[in-house]
Amino acid sequence: MCLPVVLGPALPLVFRAWDGTEAHLERGDFATRHPDDSQPELTPRVVIVPLAGFDRYGNRLGYGGGFYDRTLEILRSSGPVTAIACAFAAQELPFIPTEPTDQPLDLIVTDSGIFQPRS
Repeated sequence: MCLPVVLGPALPLVFRAWDGTEAHLERGDFATRHPDDSQPELTPRVVIVPLAGFDRYGNRLGYGGGFYDRTLEILRSSGPVTAIACAFAAQELPFIPTEPTDQPLDLIVTDSGIFQPRS
C-alpha cells in the first residue's frame, strides 16, 4: 500500500510505501499526512481519487490543483491504472464539462451503489 505525496504546485504526485502505522508519517500540504523520504516510492496500479463532485460518465470535479489528473496521465502512459472515487451519492451531478487534461474515473463507489461510468 502507498500514500500520495504532494511535491509542489503543478507537479504530479509521487507515492511512497506505507505500512499502516504512524511511524514514518509526516505533515504535508493541505493538512495531509504522508510517508517521509525514507520510504520507497511505488507505482500504484489502483488509485483512490478524491473529488468534490462526479457524473455518471466518469468525470470528476477535483479541488483545483490538477494533481490527480497530472498523475493519472503519467501513470497511464506506462500501463493500466484503475482510478476509483469514493463519494456520497449527493455529490453526483448531471454533467461535468471536461478539458483535454482531465482523466476519467473507472469506478465510482457511493453510499447508494457502485457505478461503472457510461461511455
